[in-house]
Amino acid sequence: MRMFNTSRLFGSVMAMLLLAGTAPAFTPVDQNADLEIHLASYDLHNYRSFASEQGIASLQADLHSLHSADWQVWSWNARTQTPHYVFGSPINMGATLGNAQDAEAAARQVIAEHASVFRADNGDLHLKTAEHALGKWALHFQQTWNDIDVKGGKAVVLFGDSGSLMLMGSDFYSDIDLSAVPSLSKFSAEDVARDALPFDASTDRLDGESELLVLPVPLSEEAVEHHLVWRVRVRTERPLGIWATDVDAHSGEILQRRNDIHFAYGGDTEIESQVYGWCDGVSTSGIPYLDINVGGLGTVTSDENGNWTLAGSAGDLTVSADLDGPYVYVSNYNGSEASFSATASEDIPLTVNFDSGNARQDELDTFDAVNDIYDFFQLFAPEFAYPNQRIHAWVNRDDGYCPCNAWWDGTINFCAAGGSCTNTGELQQVVHHEFGHGVQAAILGYQGDEGLGEGNSDILGNLMTQDPIIGRGFYTGNCVSGIRNSDNSLSYPGDVVGEEIHYAGQVIAGFNWDAMVDLQAFYDSGPPAWNSPGTIVSASNWHYGRLLGHPETQPDQVLWTFIADDDDEDILNGTVHGDIYCDAAENHGFDCPIPAGIVFVHTPLDDTTDSDNPYLVNSVIWSVEGNIDPSTVKLRYRFEGSLWTELAMSDLGGGSFEAGIPPSSGGRVDYYIYAEDDLGTVGFLPDDAPVEPFSFLVAWAIDPAEITGDWEVGDMFDTATKGVWNRMDPEGTSAQPEDDHTSDGTECWVTDGRFGSSEGANDVDGGKTTVFTPVYDLTGASSVSVRYWKWYSNDRGPSNNGEDWWRTYFSNDGGDSWTALEATQSSSNAWVSVLFDLNDFVSDFGQLQFKFVADDSGAGNSLVEAAIDDLSITALFGTGLDDDFVVSVPLRLEQNAPNPFNPSTEITFVLSSEGRVDLSVFDVSGRLVKNLASGQWAAGEHRVIWDGRDDQGEPVGSGVYFYRLASAEGTKTRQMVLIK
Repeated sequence: MRMFNTSRLFGSVMAMLLLAGTAPAFTPVDQNADLEIHLASYDLHNYRSFASEQGIASLQADLHSLHSADWQVWSWNARTQTPHYVFGSPINMGATLGNAQDAEAAARQVIAEHASVFRADNGDLHLKTAEHALGKWALHFQQTWNDIDVKGGKAVVLFGDSGSLMLMGSDFYSDIDLSAVPSLSKFSAEDVARDALPFDASTDRLDGESELLVLPVPLSEEAVEHHLVWRVRVRTERPLGIWATDVDAHSGEILQRRNDIHFAYGGDTEIESQVYGWCDGVSTSGIPYLDINVGGLGTVTSDENGNWTLAGSAGDLTVSADLDGPYVYVSNYNGSEASFSATASEDIPLTVNFDSGNARQDELDTFDAVNDIYDFFQLFAPEFAYPNQRIHAWVNRDDGYCPCNAWWDGTINFCAAGGSCTNTGELQQVVHHEFGHGVQAAILGYQGDEGLGEGNSDILGNLMTQDPIIGRGFYTGNCVSGIRNSDNSLSYPGDVVGEEIHYAGQVIAGFNWDAMVDLQAFYDSGPPAWNSPGTIVSASNWHYGRLLGHPETQPDQVLWTFIADDDDEDILNGTVHGDIYCDAAENHGFDCPIPAGIVFVHTPLDDTTDSDNPYLVNSVIWSVEGNIDPSTVKLRYRFEGSLWTELAMSDLGGGSFEAGIPPSSGGRVDYYIYAEDDLGTVGFLPDDAPVEPFSFLVAWAIDPAEITGDWEVGDMFDTATKGVWNRMDPEGTSAQPEDDHTSDGTECWVTDGRFGSSEGANDVDGGKTTVFTPVYDLTGASSVSVRYWKWYSNDRGPSNNGEDWWRTYFSNDGGDSWTALEATQSSSNAWVSVLFDLNDFVSDFGQLQFKFVADDSGAGNSLVEAAIDDLSITALFGTGLDDDFVVSVPLRLEQNAPNPFNPSTEITFVLSSEGRVDLSVFDVSGRLVKNLASGQWAAGEHRVIWDGRDDQGEPVGSGVYFYRLASAEGTKTRQMVLIK
């Protein structure tokens, strides 16, 4: 696997509804829990498996070879084995991007030239949108299969206006195996969807045209099961809902159901509105964007300040108005609507006013709030269509979700007061929130996953009111608290994946709130406001990040916020406000895509049986802010039980470095890589080296389980009726790997795996199943260890989770008697390494054999699946791996004693063979202080005293010093401290 390391790393409303559906309500409701059917959810952004690491390694190597570019995989789709997003320093593609057609042509060329990224043919991709903003073109393509859209199947290409390639991404499903001809007609599927709901034909109906889709149903982070489905939308009045229902087009099963309601004559104008809500009282202001009818002359709309004029000369005329304008029309759901009527005379200003005498307070507040949203978007995105069109707002509702709620369904709807809740139409932040659902649908086509619809709607409310508390004053008599808070410490993925959408949305809202506050501190000289500079910067990056990227998950939205903030087509060198956004991201568990410090790309070494040749370690290394100093690039390694040895890595050019670890006679080999840049930045790979280095085994034998060999299945005491061990290419499920562990292999030992990829299809049932390894002749071995890679799932069933057992045994007499090595009930649901030193159990290894047991004997409906791969045995005999090998004592340089010291200290070193030695002391600047030993020295242990004096015999000062041992066997360096 390859490891990547950084130190920091529009149309009308109705047309849109047909595409997008509607948005969630302001608060959760019981009927959603009763009627919604959810697909399983997983954290795909952070998931890594062996197969994923292999894919990432191969892709990054390919991109480096193709472009000499330092690109990083931001997120890997383990289900499609493609990079969800990969980006890096801009690549000049020589494209001229004058319009959307140019951009599409350039993107399709990128797709054709990067098969390892997209794994898709252009013929299976149709352009969904071409977004242009902030000097960038984002091309989004929809995957089709047999001319049927694949839900979630897509590709994206991002250019700068210069034509430089900035980002690519693919979620292309290449393994769809279905009949494209539905067994169930559209009309039958619609009957199924209706019949499964409390449908009243007198009030309810289908909502839009049903469509045929391919739906990948998730089984695990790695596996999906494809279904041909009819997407049917059913609108019901009681319970209130627009139920997007996916009906299997072959079986008629409902796989998923989601509620998309979540819930010259002239003068001036005046409105008595509660600018925030009832908690802040009523204030009077002008009424912008109000349609005013002057009888006999026509209709005029007041300007942004609430003033109006209409040329004419007709004497006294009747002037009338409702709360209606180009951006919102407010209706009272239960009663007469607000209205104004008065007589106007020529050249005498008339104030058109709405107050408690001719309007409800919720009507006034809702009208005012929507017009404020229009003004807000004019400050940073005046071309964005959704706020520039007219929305219908209903207040004083008492049906459906009421009281205590509000919702968007193409209109915005607010409940009358009731119970413990106030009138939501009197809370302008609630109006902002519901309008925000329309913005989200206009950009994305639906509300997104992981609570994005709720979170982004909260963000609009936060921006407009500058209050992190969502719904302050929501409960009667309470002006302190609300129902959610964007100023929080919630984190991804724990507070998002699998959580209720209103709760989950607080995480992305928290990211945006933290960034906005810091941007205001940076830009604003006065108190923060919805039109202050810091707020506008925050709003612009929030909006255009979503517009460019169409993010459907929270980590994706975070990344696209950085992309919106970038001003030079290169994210890797930072963005305008990168530090602020990185802090906000890390506050909430998101990755910062801007690397800092030194970056390594490296494929860790696998176990090997080669004891004759060096083990080559390769790495591509670069510094984000400076330049790598090639002389500092070092490989540090140690053999089992020895001290660290340092090797200089050869500079191969293009940022590639290489060094060879000397051959080992057997056992574990640890190593890590170290480098510095010309700015003094230090980098390690892995991050936590040398405490947790890379490791591989030089083994006596390795069995990758790619051929049956002498493995045997079945023990006389086995009782399992299903899920028996079998050697095969595993089927990916939530409990079984999609791929084996071997880097260039396909097969492993797995508990059956022959019965498809649905969850539980290969479950061990009815007892235990055993698989035996071959017998290995280790007679005369003095030291033996074993490592194997295990996958064990014991926590995915409906009940009895974690109560069944995995066991490993070994025998040193060919299977006549057995010793327990491992007994656990802990699940990994991933490939994990298990290493045992058999010397801790026996001294005579003889005829060595292992057996692995998966047991499902517990009560309840459990799910037990297991797999084994890549068994490695290390063995030392009296003279090495076999009688032809000689065991050598590795070069050692011990820590000086005492340390710290004054006035003298002793240094011990060990040579495996006679040879020339140089032992010297250096200060922290690298200047030679004292040569302690030089010349030919015999094999064995030696001790040298340093008295704290230099080569001229003068005492040196207090401080840190380094001592280095150089010999034909290698070089070792340690640190010591002199105190006076």
